[in-house]
Amino acid sequence: MSFIREHGGVGILTAEDVPDLQKGIHEAFLILQDGEWHSGKEIKERHSQGQGEALRRVRDLRPKLRPLGYTVEKRRREEGRMFDYRIAKMPTAPFALEFTNE
Repeated sequence: MSFIREHGGVGILTAEDVPDLQKGIHEAFLILQDGEWHSGKEIKERHSQGQGEALRRVRDLRPKLRPLGYTVEKRRREEGRMFDYRIAKMPTAPFALEFTNE
């Protein structure tokens, strides 16, 4: 129930939704784990849960990474309302998170 509450889904999400949401968050992490900038379009294309869900799961990463000293950064692209995203170490973080390409 706490996962549902943390993600604003009380009354909307059920316990059956949680595994898919967690899988989607993990998948977003795997796309961004290299610390490089990735376009929203690329993330949507690589994420298995569909274009509408891909960037929602990227947003869901923020509170999970913050206690570890990391954040999901977003920057506007020159063309219109497009954005790029990456995982970055927060300036005050005392340690480095190791990423793997598995």
